[in-house]
Amino acid sequence: MRDLLTQVLDLQPDWSTGNSEEMRVRGMLVRDEIPAWLRANVPARDRPILVHGRTAWV
Repeated sequence: MRDLLTQVLDLQPDWSTGNSEEMRVRGMLVRDEIPAWLRANVPARDRPILVHGRTAWV
């Protein structure tokens, strides 16, 4: 998880509203890889953990 979050933070200085390569990679990390890591590594209590990564406020 530390590596994933470090990658996202390293990409933050390159943030833009456009679909640059940096933003594509950041989006993949936030929407796919970090939620997948959480689902696989956070123990479920009474029910499975629900995780959804987003890159924008909607």
